[in-house]
Amino acid sequence: MAALGTIITLDEATRKLYCYYDYSYFLKRNLEQEKYAAADVQQLHQGYQHTLTRLQHLLKQNKRQGLYHIDGVVRKLHSGGLLPMRFELDESRSSRILRFEDEGEAWAYFEIWRKHEKRKIRRQEVWEIIVKVGASLGILLSIMKVIEAFNA
Repeated sequence: MAALGTIITLDEATRKLYCYYDYSYFLKRNLEQEKYAAADVQQLHQGYQHTLTRLQHLLKQNKRQGLYHIDGVVRKLHSGGLLPMRFELDESRSSRILRFEDEGEAWAYFEIWRKHEKRKIRRQEVWEIIVKVGASLGILLSIMKVIEAFNA
């Protein structure tokens, strides 16, 4: 947990790692292992749907600030240990769900964050490729001009 007044960091390597994980897969596995009551599972799905519609409405109103809000919540989920525990990256914690509606809310936040973060990472990767190709073409054209200058 981060101290009060400090910004919770989430480095690029962790962001990329989280983008590979599917929250629903790990959640489904946990539900199968722990055998929760049907009413609890229903509460989880209701929390997910309610939060998902609320976040989609928030993103329609002000997309940029909505994404900042979602990113902040995911940072809190990371620093609080919920994401490492859910994805079984932290062996010291058990993964038993105690508050089903909150778990559904975390699921919705993470899914929207993951969708936008994957797009962001893909854009960065494409931009890096474009820059590398442009640099290679620049070097190639420079070499061609030097050869042309010597031949003239």
